[in-house]
Amino acid sequence: MTRLRLLFGWIRSRKVFLVCLLTFFLYSCGDIKRENPHDPSTNNFEGPRVTITNPKDNQILYTDGFYSGTAKDPQEGIITDSSRYTWKSNIDAGSCKGNNIQLRGILLKSYGKHVITLEVSDDDGNVGRNSINVTIKNY
Repeated sequence: MTRLRLLFGWIRSRKVFLVCLLTFFLYSCGDIKRENPHDPSTNNFEGPRVTITNPKDNQILYTDGFYSGTAKDPQEGIITDSSRYTWKSNIDAGSCKGNNIQLRGILLKSYGKHVITLEVSDDDGNVGRNSINVTIKNY
């Protein structure tokens, strides 16, 4: 009876160790697959990688401004269709389309600090985003 208690006590105290060992074994055997959401070889890719090239983050602007950005999708390469580029402000409602646009008080009507977001969609409907902070001042 004493040996049996010792055996069960040993098993209970080692339960966490055994669970960890089993988990490690399953990962090493490949039964549990961990996918990288930004790996183009998986089906979990979230969207294109978006870069805002102008204006720069934390730049001071006036109501007129030139905005440009690029997006690269692993399957498509650089996305050139400007209708798939949408610019938005966190303060002023509305949006503008295009990868290179000249804004004349269209998107940014309010003075102050804005978060400007560029969203780009790929052929599969996935959306990539990037945001910058800008301050809009009067002339």
